[in-house]
Amino acid sequence: MEPSADKMMCVGAIMGAHGVRGLVKVKAFLEDPSDFGALGAVHFGALGEPIPIVSAHRHKDAVLIVQLDGVDSRETAQALKSTQLFVPRTQLVDGEDEDMLLSDLEGLRVLDEEGRSIGTVNAVNNFGASDVIEIALDGSSKTVMVPFIEDAVPSIDLAAGHIMIDPAFMA
Repeated sequence: MEPSADKMMCVGAIMGAHGVRGLVKVKAFLEDPSDFGALGAVHFGALGEPIPIVSAHRHKDAVLIVQLDGVDSRETAQALKSTQLFVPRTQLVDGEDEDMLLSDLEGLRVLDEEGRSIGTVNAVNNFGASDVIEIALDGSSKTVMVPFIEDAVPSIDLAAGHIMIDPAFMA
C-alpha cells in the first residue's frame, strides 16, 4: 500500500491575525517548524489554489508569524482564522525508500511477530510525550494504543502494506 504521491498534507493552521499589516499566526505541524517558509506556497484547504509564502519566522514553540501573498490587512488575516494549510505530499518527502510520513501508516495491516493479523492502524497521535499508534483490533470494535518506538514496532513495510508490532506493548 504505497502512499499516494499527490495526496495533500496538512502542514499548519492559521490561529489568527498578528498586527495590522496582514501577518498571520500559524501553528506549524512540521517536525521542524522553521522549515515552513521553505515550502514556498501553501493551499487554503486540500483543494485550494497555492498561495505563495512571502516570509515566515518563528514566534514561539511551533507558532510562526507568516506573510502570505495577497493577505495585506488585519481584517483579511483574521478572516482566515482556523484555515488549515496544505501542501502536496511530494513537497515533504523526496521519494527515497526510507522517507515516510506518520500518516502513511494509517490503514496498514498490523501483524504480530509471527505474521498473524492483529488489526489495522487507525491513526498515529502525539499526546505530548511521543507518537502513539492507534490500532483497530480485528473482529472487534475495540482499539489499542502502541508506542511508536523501535522495540514496540520492529518493522514497517509500506510496499507490502503492513507493520509488525510486539503485542507486549499493546495497552
